[in-house]
Amino acid sequence: MDVSVSTRSDQSEICAAITEAEHRICQEDVDATVVVTDNPAELDDFNDTPLVVPVSSAPAVNTTQLCELLDRIDRDEHTETVHTLLTVQQNDTSLARISHDLTLVTTEPAHISEYRVSPKQSIRDSFRADGVVLATPLGSDGYAHAAGGAVLHPTAGVAVVPISPFTTDTTSWVLSPPLTLTVERDDEIYVVADGKTVATVGESDVLTIDSGPAFVVASN
Repeated sequence: MDVSVSTRSDQSEICAAITEAEHRICQEDVDATVVVTDNPAELDDFNDTPLVVPVSSAPAVNTTQLCELLDRIDRDEHTETVHTLLTVQQNDTSLARISHDLTLVTTEPAHISEYRVSPKQSIRDSFRADGVVLATPLGSDGYAHAAGGAVLHPTAGVAVVPISPFTTDTTSWVLSPPLTLTVERDDEIYVVADGKTVATVGESDVLTIDSGPAFVVASN
């Protein structure tokens, strides 16, 4: 299979490794486009859904494994899994699309606030915690899992995990979007989408989390 490889990362070692492995960069007349990116949610300029190879935004990317995967894609020996982005809206304003996780934390470190996450047409009890993280299946093995959440199958919903809850009987959930997320106290809360702070919300704000565009992840 003829493959064009495009990089969406500022990490020079990734670009160098792909070039050294003689993978073609952004050629035309190919069978598939593969995008190597540390932020799939920013992929909005492709008419056809490309194959996505997510890489960590941390410096320690295993370029050997990356090139081995690209070789498998060349030979059509890879696995393809459909994932879905989440969209985040604050009141009537679009905030972000996320591929991995959405985190709410107080602007004051180690300060407990109160949150409520509710599925459509349903009310759930609020909980007190330092924050809350909502993770997609692609991001569920990261911070949400470290905080006690489940690792999700790609077809599952959203992992909702309180961060350092006030009581030990507070649990985590797997819910299907759309969801609403509110702050139940008069606190100032940071909204962090895939590691980037995108807004500050308070008691009068409503965040709506819904399913967004689908994309295809290539893996071994």
